[in-house]
Amino acid sequence: RTLVHERDRVDRALAPAPGTAQWENIGPTNVGGRVTCLACDPARPDHLWAGAAGGGVWQSTDAGRTWEPLWHLQNVLNIGALAIHPTNPKILYCGTGEANLSADSYAGVGLYRTTNGGKTWQLFASCKKTGIPSRIGVIAIDPRDPNHIRIGGIGFGRVSPQEEGVGGMYTSRDAGKSWTREPSSPHKTIGVTRSSFIRRSRNGSLPPSPRKGRAPGSGARRMAEQPGSS
Repeated sequence: RTLVHERDRVDRALAPAPGTAQWENIGPTNVGGRVTCLACDPARPDHLWAGAAGGGVWQSTDAGRTWEPLWHLQNVLNIGALAIHPTNPKILYCGTGEANLSADSYAGVGLYRTTNGGKTWQLFASCKKTGIPSRIGVIAIDPRDPNHIRIGGIGFGRVSPQEEGVGGMYTSRDAGKSWTREPSSPHKTIGVTRSSFIRRSRNGSLPPSPRKGRAPGSGARRMAEQPGSS
């Protein structure tokens, strides 16, 4: 009774202000279907793409009320990141592999790209061929130069024969055809490790790992450049 009373008291004391936007859970309703990423068409905000940890890519054209699957013949179902082209919403990049490293998360095969809004997808950058991480957690496209793309991910290529690639931040200057791992960068970069600590670099270096005994260069999961850098 005491717990119920306390919950009622807190609900009354912390009631939302009038006119405050309310949030509603629209799914998924089980942890196995967790959503790892979301992309939105800036010109048509009701048009969304969502990536699932173990369920491919989905699309909604009515602000999330209904969804249709776009992932049918690809080699992997595990999605870690989505990014939309800054000027052409029909071009999207999809990073495969979940970067959470939980017991029920799995690696991917590389970076996919679509040029028709998700109707068809092509494996654009393979982990085996390019060495990019097998668990991509973020994709960032330069709004001033769409050919300049950065990805951040986790990999165990140096310690596990089951996974390709080594984690860290990788840069492409040719729209994803070739990649270079960035142990350091001349730009100011903000990264978030898989342990959710926010770390800021003033010289462009990657955030250090807060844990010991991990693979070299396990890398960042979330990153952003400060305005004015490129």
